[in-house]
Amino acid sequence: MALQNMRGIGYMEAENTSLDVRISFVHEILRTREEKEFRNMHSHGKYYKIIWFNSGTRDIQIGSRVENCGPGDVVILTNKELYCGRSLDTFLDRYSLHVGENAFDIFGSYGKELMRLFTDYPPYTRNRFRPSPEEAAQMNALLVDIDKLIHVQADDPCVSMDAFANVIKLLVLVKQSRAKKHQIGAPSQLMLQILAYMESNYHRIESEEEICREFSISRSGLWRMFKQYMNQTPGEYLRRIRLENARHGLEDGKSVTDVSMECGFADSSHFIRLFRAAYGLTPYRYKKEHDLAGENGSQ
Repeated sequence: MALQNMRGIGYMEAENTSLDVRISFVHEILRTREEKEFRNMHSHGKYYKIIWFNSGTRDIQIGSRVENCGPGDVVILTNKELYCGRSLDTFLDRYSLHVGENAFDIFGSYGKELMRLFTDYPPYTRNRFRPSPEEAAQMNALLVDIDKLIHVQADDPCVSMDAFANVIKLLVLVKQSRAKKHQIGAPSQLMLQILAYMESNYHRIESEEEICREFSISRSGLWRMFKQYMNQTPGEYLRRIRLENARHGLEDGKSVTDVSMECGFADSSHFIRLFRAAYGLTPYRYKKEHDLAGENGSQ
């Protein structure tokens, strides 16, 4: 049994309005069965996503990390992050908001400031947080109001604008709450240089010690910076970069063996295990499904 209220909250009705400037809202009440396996990894293209959990628990795998989410949790996903989920309960009640990456361009600098909610944090880090009871109560009141507005009178332009105004209030609340939970400041210049170095040399870096020598930093210092700003170890970050580039290589038609070598995996079997753990499919299966999707799309 499933009850879904999925509506778009549009604020520009011109003919040239594209999907990436729209906002959609979903309220799901699901009767499901407990799942032992994760579903396939996916992203939302030009959309960012926020999930509020009311009832039920669910594991969400974001990249190579698994977050156990339950009542009171909020999860934020960018348009570039791959994720999948599995239900741990037979009942799930949650709200979701999909926000186009250009949804607030009409507001200029104010819109850009609001979108920093999604862009201020490195991918695959600090996705889940729990608002304070006061913040959660405010968010829930807005979510319930939005749900009622678009469910009852979604065709009324004034009602739609009212819902859109509540969405802005909601995003401001989420932005403030997330910032308080993750008050870490801006990454140092050294940290940014290290990230750029790893992005450019992921295929040939052999160890964390190599990074330490390149930037004259101790291993413990390197770890502290990564745990503070990235919420993961340098090795975990490097592995994610390699796997993402391997995924793109498979999508471009390269063989599993070639991708494994080009991305710095000396052992193909080790690469296959890591890829399956991260994306829920072996690289062979991923390549096959992507090739089939491409063939169907071109027909």
